[in-house]
Amino acid sequence: MSEPRITIAILEDVTEQLSPTSSVRGNITLCSVGEAFQLYFTLLENSSKSWVVNAMIDPSSLESNNWVAGQQFLINILSVEFFTLSSDPLRFIISPKGKENREFIINQSHGTNFTEFLEQIIIHGIALPTAKLNLSLEVYSHTYKSLFPFHPLHLSITYDSHIENLFNNITEFASNVIMQYEAMNAIPSDLLVAIASFAVSDGQRAINRIIVPKYKRLTADDLKTLYDSEGRFLDFELLKKRISNSGLDSNCLPELLPFLTGIYQPHSTFAEREEIKKDLIKQYKMLQVQYNQMSKEQKENNNLFFPLSIVIRNDVHRTDRELKAFRNDKGEGLKILSELLNCYLLYRPDVSYLQGMNDLIVPFLHAYIPDWDENGTPLCDNLVDKLAMVFWTYDGMINSLGHDYFLPNLTKMCRTVTNTAVKVIKKFSPITYLFFKLSGNTDLVFTYSEYVLIYKRSFSDIWYLWLGMLCMENPKHALYLLTAAVIIKIFPGIAALPEWSMATMMGSYQANLSNVKTSDVIPLMLYLERFEKTDIYEEVDKTEIQPFNSTRFFKGGILPSN
Repeated sequence: MSEPRITIAILEDVTEQLSPTSSVRGNITLCSVGEAFQLYFTLLENSSKSWVVNAMIDPSSLESNNWVAGQQFLINILSVEFFTLSSDPLRFIISPKGKENREFIINQSHGTNFTEFLEQIIIHGIALPTAKLNLSLEVYSHTYKSLFPFHPLHLSITYDSHIENLFNNITEFASNVIMQYEAMNAIPSDLLVAIASFAVSDGQRAINRIIVPKYKRLTADDLKTLYDSEGRFLDFELLKKRISNSGLDSNCLPELLPFLTGIYQPHSTFAEREEIKKDLIKQYKMLQVQYNQMSKEQKENNNLFFPLSIVIRNDVHRTDRELKAFRNDKGEGLKILSELLNCYLLYRPDVSYLQGMNDLIVPFLHAYIPDWDENGTPLCDNLVDKLAMVFWTYDGMINSLGHDYFLPNLTKMCRTVTNTAVKVIKKFSPITYLFFKLSGNTDLVFTYSEYVLIYKRSFSDIWYLWLGMLCMENPKHALYLLTAAVIIKIFPGIAALPEWSMATMMGSYQANLSNVKTSDVIPLMLYLERFEKTDIYEEVDKTEIQPFNSTRFFKGGILPSN
């Protein structure tokens, strides 16, 4: 005895246009036979009785797999690769594997019927939105009737005559359906490939919502227009928006970095800043003296300083050797870098030194001293004054971005970054989050290597990135949001991997990241900051940050006060 055929949905009164003057009308029916899904198309005649006759047709009488334009068909759903929407007029395109597409025009008065038909395709796990083909649903290659044990209620697709809006509604519906299944632990493991493709589409839909404001890039000629007559900023918030969205010329950095790193306040005057700068230079000179007066014995007897000074020495000699400042082993550039890092180690024992931090300070050094000769000698006047500003703006960024707490608590904070980034991703693109959950990669371990250096080795235009972070409403959230933005942008590359083991994810991460531009990440990061501010950061903001002990100078270094 053959298994019964159960009708699931009927797409009524569609038209297949054969030529400018010839067409046929019919119904497309989605049904199940046992565990298999089928589609069949039956022709309508131009009479009221044809609707009744059409509904009574036994699909088994149709020629199986007959796929000729204008003729009836009966096909297994697994022979179909994509269902695609097209416009002007609205069309439903069926793309079988290895055969020509057939296009069916949707009756304008049957928009709701069309969305109900699509709802059943999605609810039954037959097809999901995909990024492989525009405005398309990809048929799940292992779909079967009992794939999902229940079907969600109270969800529907809102019909919209604008095809882009309609497909957004379809994608949102599919996302809600899948997340309901996930909440009931009803997602089968072999659906992961389809989820990955859907996640690319879901993420792109979310990205398309972003409107990027346009500002003129800041140049040195613009600087004098930013202040009032006494040196106060006219509109510092607007300046930050301009910098974060459009960047600035490198010769603007020496003047603006002290503001963006919290060294100067926007409401300060020229005169007030001059006094602050004098004091900063004085403090840095004192640090230099203390460091340079340390004897070899003092250094070796300092259990905090000595081991890390060796790490600094080794790191310094590996630093950007292709740059003029650091080519010469005996050049002044390497000595300057070593002194800066050792002075910072003495000044901030709470932050300490981690291997690779040498890379963090180099952009500051080149911002204030851009020109060097072939021997690694800086070509500038007032060298110590400039080094003082390198030192303090570097410290300012460390503080502003929360790295003063991150670095001493590296293991804990790496987990905090990934946990928070995953929460952001879940709100922005639930299906992308679901992919990482189902693949066992929500810890995002493959991103850990970026955190200490704040992505410095992965983006060539590092100042555009760092300034975007410093210009955020709360820069201490920047690393979480940047990590989320990077994951969202590289996700198409992740989805294309042959499998998603930790080894594969680690191995492909840098290759995927190399395809991402800073100009792509910054707008997304800034959007995520504004996007649905809820309790994402509640746990982060409640983290107890230990206050930095005041320091005192002594002959031979700086130690925490008793």
